[in-house]
Amino acid sequence: MESEAPVRNQVGRGVAALVARYGLITPLSLVASVLLARWLAPAAFGAYASVAFLVLGLGSLFELGLVSVLIQQRERPTPHEQRTVFTAYLALFGAMALALAAAAPWLAAWFRLPPDGAAMARCMTLPMLLGVLGCIPTVMLERDMRFGTLAAIEVAGTVAEKGVTLGLAWGGYGSWSFVWGAVAAVGLRMALLNAAAPWPVGLAWDRGVLRTRLAHGVWFQGINVAFLVRENLATLVAGPACGPHAVGLLNWSAALATLLPSNALVIAQRVTFPALARLQDAPAEAAELLRLTLRRLCLVTAAPSACLLVLAEPIVRHVYGPAWLEALPLLAWMVARAGVAQLFTPLLVFLNARGEAAVGLRLMLATTGLEWGLALALLPEWGPAGVAAGAALGGALPALAVARRVQATAPLRPVRTFGPGLAVAGMLAAAAALGRPHVTSWQALASAFLGLVLAWGLAVAWLERALLRAWWAGRREQAAAPREAA
Repeated sequence: MESEAPVRNQVGRGVAALVARYGLITPLSLVASVLLARWLAPAAFGAYASVAFLVLGLGSLFELGLVSVLIQQRERPTPHEQRTVFTAYLALFGAMALALAAAAPWLAAWFRLPPDGAAMARCMTLPMLLGVLGCIPTVMLERDMRFGTLAAIEVAGTVAEKGVTLGLAWGGYGSWSFVWGAVAAVGLRMALLNAAAPWPVGLAWDRGVLRTRLAHGVWFQGINVAFLVRENLATLVAGPACGPHAVGLLNWSAALATLLPSNALVIAQRVTFPALARLQDAPAEAAELLRLTLRRLCLVTAAPSACLLVLAEPIVRHVYGPAWLEALPLLAWMVARAGVAQLFTPLLVFLNARGEAAVGLRLMLATTGLEWGLALALLPEWGPAGVAAGAALGGALPALAVARRVQATAPLRPVRTFGPGLAVAGMLAAAAALGRPHVTSWQALASAFLGLVLAWGLAVAWLERALLRAWWAGRREQAAAPREAA
């Protein structure tokens, strides 16, 4: 059984590394999104979103959950297991690339893409194939919880992607800017991953290894498929019905609403899944880690989301431009959906790490079915806003169901877990509402933003002062150790 302290220490270091990663790339992503929104029309965003789903999304339908199984299994994967999984992925995604290239014209017509949509889809098969080269290094880095290395690689990939995309968009390449940015980013990431975590590259085929891993991986893959269909609801429903313009508005509003929440969730998911898997025989420690994760997610994400709702109109008008004002109703629904995800996703990760992936699959299927059903029902009357509303409302009931399921083994203590974050969110939203009439220019918006960020940071620091004191004491002990040894 893993002891609590070493795992907690690794979790802390992993979170710190990934927070540093997002601290670097989030401002870059924000600036890039503003420039791209001013240089490109919503239809360009929508065309790329549709192409990315057609290739990378459909490709991930056949991921088979093998990566998750290798991370979760107690024993370290042997070289033979690594080669077998790599060979399976290489054969599978190679076949997928050929099939997608052949079907590209029909898929482009179904999603009402521009004339070059089929060519864009064929080019996007390159990142899918390159991604196979990084699957085993990623598994080994995550198993060893070397999130500092992963963070550095992801920062480099993001810088490459945004740099290429912005340069080409400024040069007038439209939707193709996103395509070549994705190719550049994946190529660099794969090279860096294999340099950071060398492995015995080779081909192997072992039906026994694959059969055993697939028996566990099928549940993870089911969750991945349901998640994929759920997360791409806007593209799949609005694309054929309304075209790329509506898809662009929906995906842009979702990206803005989840800029901070999704990054926080990725950090929590990537760090807590291997940690909780190692604490399968220590239920009390696993429950405490889950509660701490939920508390800090709420502290980090609730206040910015509330302030975004209050200041949405001046943010869009003064930063992104009037062309995006029609997305405001969609943005409100996407903020609500992001809030539901802050509860649902960590609880689902907890069940998966405990070996209850079958339960997680049922809950994810229920969420996906409800969101799709509501979106399709509301689409005829509300248009794209109906898709956004369905996406927000459909996840609420399954989130409560998974909370009740987890409560039996890991009491959540809602007031203690969520109370601090919601209190901070309420106070800052009230302050933003009072100042809203005075935000009449981008300069006033920048001043309001800085004031709210400062107040938010001070509130979080006060509520987490015990954690900060422990971190500072640990830093001082590390600094003093070399002097004592000398």
